Amino acid sequence: MKSETFNKLFYSIKLNMRKIEESNKKYFEGLTKDYVMGQLVGKLLIQRIPQLSIDGLSNPTHYVTYGERKLHDKLENEWFYCEDLTKRDELWIKLREYSEELRKKYLPKTYVRDFPFLNYSNEKNFKKGIIDELWDYDFCNYNLNPETIIIENDSKIGLSRITLSLKIEK
Repeated sequence: MKSETFNKLFYSIKLNMRKIEESNKKYFEGLTKDYVMGQLVGKLLIQRIPQLSIDGLSNPTHYVTYGERKLHDKLENEWFYCEDLTKRDELWIKLREYSEELRKKYLPKTYVRDFPFLNYSNEKNFKKGIIDELWDYDFCNYNLNPETIIIENDSKIGLSRITLSLKIEK
């Protein structure tokens, strides 16, 4: 009886491992050099991306005033501890609108970062790698639409410049 249960369990685990291997194989076959390079550039962008002190990170680049911080925390706590779902949605919108005001007030409208010349062949895949990496980073306040990511390459001086624009919610 025990060996039969063990065999079923072992077979189930083995079957699931095969599914995972197949899924991983498809993922890795779809990776391109340009996409992976975009991910690496995205990681470098994150290292210096402008952040507000209300974002809860240990190294913010822009600080809000004490009063602004206090109001933000009050709105956040009201939303977080609200049990009425209808009111909770309203409080979330209020919190997001106030956070948006602070982003507009303190963060630079554009974030520009220079890199050594980036020699990619497919801009779409390269930008997708950047976007995926920045999207995984929860505190990105910049637009992740491929059309708004500006990449300028100057092969004469061996420099690439990437410009991101501040994300403004409407």
